[in-house]
Amino acid sequence: MLALLGAAAAAQAPATARLHEPERVTVLAHGAGEPMADRWALARSDAECRNMLASWRVAIEPPKVDYSASTLVLVSHGRGRGGEPAVSLWSWGDDASTQLVRLAGDRAAPVLQGRWAVLLLPASFQPWRGNIRFETDVADGKVGEVWRSVCTPCQLRWLGKFSSARAPDAVARCFQDQVSWQAFWHLDADPAKPPPECDFATHVLVVTPIRRQSGTGLLRGPFRTALRVVEPAPDEPPHDALVFAVPRRTGELVVETTPADDATRHRIVARFVVADPSSAVVLRRFECDVEPREQTVCERAATQMQWQALRRKVGGAVAALTNDWCDFSLDTVVVVVAAAAAVRPDFGIAVGEEEGVDVLTLTQELASDAEARSFAAVLKVPRRKPQLAVVLRRAGPPEAESEATLQVFPGH
Repeated sequence: MLALLGAAAAAQAPATARLHEPERVTVLAHGAGEPMADRWALARSDAECRNMLASWRVAIEPPKVDYSASTLVLVSHGRGRGGEPAVSLWSWGDDASTQLVRLAGDRAAPVLQGRWAVLLLPASFQPWRGNIRFETDVADGKVGEVWRSVCTPCQLRWLGKFSSARAPDAVARCFQDQVSWQAFWHLDADPAKPPPECDFATHVLVVTPIRRQSGTGLLRGPFRTALRVVEPAPDEPPHDALVFAVPRRTGELVVETTPADDATRHRIVARFVVADPSSAVVLRRFECDVEPREQTVCERAATQMQWQALRRKVGGAVAALTNDWCDFSLDTVVVVVAAAAAVRPDFGIAVGEEEGVDVLTLTQELASDAEARSFAAVLKVPRRKPQLAVVLRRAGPPEAESEATLQVFPGH
C-alpha cells in the first residue's frame, strides 16, 4: 500500500520534491467518530495532549511521548477509507523543514465518517511554525489521485455580500491594490456606496459569485493559500457576490469550491499569483471632509512622529486615525487636502508611470450646484525605488478644468 501511495504521489509531485523515509512519521492511533472540520492540532506536553484529545472527543489514553524529541499531532480528515493510514512524507523545495504529509486509508476497508489519526512527528519538523501540510485521500477516489488538504486555519474576514450591477463573472477575482479594487466596485457593485475598506499591505480581496452562502473556510499551507467556498447549485444563475479579505502572502492563492452534499471533495476554480505589496502604488485609503482650506496641501509621513504631526495639522476625522494605521517599516502615508472648491465628494484615483516615475493622480469632479468644500485623501503607499509624483486634477467644463503636480517625493 505504501509503495502504491508513493508511486502515485510521485506522479503528481514537482521535480523539486524528494521522497523521505516514511518511518519518520509514526501513526500512534487512528479511528473514526463524529464528523469534524478538516483541521489539525499539536501537543508539546502531556497537558496539551490531554486537552487536545478531550476537546476533540477522541477517547484514547494519552500516549507516552518524549516531547523533547517529538511532537504529537492530531489530524481530523473527514470521510474516507478506514484502516491504518499509510503515510508518505515529502520535503518540498530547498527548505528541509517544509513538509507535506500524505495519509491514505486502506482501499479494502469500509468508508468511515469523522476519521482521525494521531501522528508522532520529530520535533525538528517544528510543525508549530505552520510549515506542515497534510493531505488525505477521499472516499471512492483512487489513492494518490484525489486529495484534500487539512491545513492550519488562519484569519479570514468576510466583508459582505453585494448584488452586482451586472451579472458577475462565473469565476472568482482577486484584487491586490486599492485602485483596481475601487474601479471594480464602482463598475460592478454600487457606485453610491464606498467600497469595503482593505489594507492591501496585509490582505488581498477575493470576490466570488454565489447562489447561496452555505459556508466558507480558509486553508493555508506552506505552498499556497486556499480559500474554499461551498459550490452553488448548477441550475441557478449567480446574482450575488461575496467579498473576502484574505491574509496577504506572496505566492499562489487558490480558490476552491466543494459540493454542499460532499465536503470531502474539492476542485480548484481559480489561481492567482499574489505579488509583494510593494508592487502596488496605493495600499489603503481614507477620505473625508475637512475645514475649508485656501491652498492645497500635499505632504508625506515616513515615521510615526511625522504621522502624528500630520494628523494634528489636518484635523477632523484624519486626526482620529490611529498610530498603527501605517507601521512605516515598509510603507509611508501621503496626505492631500484640496483647496476649497465646488466639487463632488470623493476622489478618483489613478496610477501610472512616466519616465521611471510613479504618478498618482487624484481627480475631483467640479459641480456648479455643489457647495465649496475641502476634501482630504489619506493614502498608504509602499516604499518604492521610483520617485512618486502626486497630481491633482479637477474635471468639469473645459474652461474650468485644471491639473497641477503637487509634489514629487524621492524614492526609497
